[in-house]
Amino acid sequence: LLLSIRVSRQRIATNTLIGSASKNRPVSSNNAGPSSGADEPADSLSVAMRSHANFAENVPFALIFAGLAELNGADRRVLNYALLALLVSKVAHVEAGMLARPDGAAVGRLVGHLGTQVTLVGLAGWAAWLARGYWGF
Repeated sequence: LLLSIRVSRQRIATNTLIGSASKNRPVSSNNAGPSSGADEPADSLSVAMRSHANFAENVPFALIFAGLAELNGADRRVLNYALLALLVSKVAHVEAGMLARPDGAAVGRLVGHLGTQVTLVGLAGWAAWLARGYWGF
């Protein structure tokens, strides 16, 4: 909810109803040249949109894997710790990563990404291991 509110606030602040281009700044169709954007900070609307989209891309898979593990008898305490690790990773990715520096290259972004991927792989592997009897192993 917080990420969605941030996107809405940035849309209002930049007067952008659809997309990510602000009406107050020109949109260049030519990305070649000295001002290609690689050394320029990302605008706040794009950062808010990517933060929200990253959450929406990863968290549903984690919840599905956690649900499958729970249906197959996973320890709820371990599941709670895994989902807590996911929450901490996502917060680190946004707060200590994307919002910490104007270019979005803070260490929290890497830590959050790796924590998210390790949690996803761990939950998926654990759910598969718990369901191994269904596959004849």
